[in-house]
Amino acid sequence: MVRAAAAADVSAASDPTTPPSPRPPRPPRQPPTRRPERRTFRVARVISVTPTGEPVARPPDFDLATAWHEVTDRMAERMRGSVVEGRADPTAEPLLRRLLDGRLRLGPAGPDGWLEMTVEGPSVQVVAAQLAGLGSRVEILNPPEARRRLAELAAELTSVYGTLEPDAHPAGTPPAR
Repeated sequence: MVRAAAAADVSAASDPTTPPSPRPPRPPRQPPTRRPERRTFRVARVISVTPTGEPVARPPDFDLATAWHEVTDRMAERMRGSVVEGRADPTAEPLLRRLLDGRLRLGPAGPDGWLEMTVEGPSVQVVAAQLAGLGSRVEILNPPEARRRLAELAAELTSVYGTLEPDAHPAGTPPAR
């Protein structure tokens, strides 16, 4: 068995002479309604491992394939917690399919030729950000918070890139605020 330390467990990991900075107090945690029998950790967050010499003992009824499917099913559910509805220019369909994989459902074309579109994602904000790069080739209809997020992203991009005039805001210079 090994004992692993996550980044949140180690302060000043890169410089042991630096005292840890004070953290703001966290709000009290609410007790979970159901505690899982097994926990899953992101390997990228593990920063050190210390062998303990203790043997690892799996429960006798543990099946790795079943456990793996349970974990991946839960992760897939979390990736589909929010739904955004809109419409898309049919020329954007191949890009939407590559970008959103199985989280995209396209419906019939309307009188203007645009396709009905439903996208699932971990949050409305994430879906809005993923669709922002398609510009005017998609229009988000619902929920209103997705439309607001797209407007915020548009304002942020405008503040950085300004106008369409190439010399109005040279690359590498901060935008005027």
